[in-house]
Amino acid sequence: MNGTMDRRSFLGALGVAALGGFVRPAEAAANDGFVMWHSPGCGCCLEWAKRIEASFGRKLPILEVDDIARVKRAQGVPADLGSCHTALIHGYVVEGHVPPPI
Repeated sequence: MNGTMDRRSFLGALGVAALGGFVRPAEAAANDGFVMWHSPGCGCCLEWAKRIEASFGRKLPILEVDDIARVKRAQGVPADLGSCHTALIHGYVVEGHVPPPI
């Protein structure tokens, strides 16, 4: 890699940075636009994360948050389209159980 950041990486980093209180700066940099936030006690989210990890071949950092609605607002997810978890997958906001790429 030549040290430049592509558009998706930049937008992902920008989205993570907007969450200030949810993701510490070092954690945001380490996650590289690849992270999932979910509500406490929701098991379906963890199963979805396993499918994403298998598809992408890397660990998906999972952050449990008490105010998932705040995460969704920060990521621009409309209230009527909200689910139990929100993720950034290579800089793209993914809401709910979107199937991973093959």
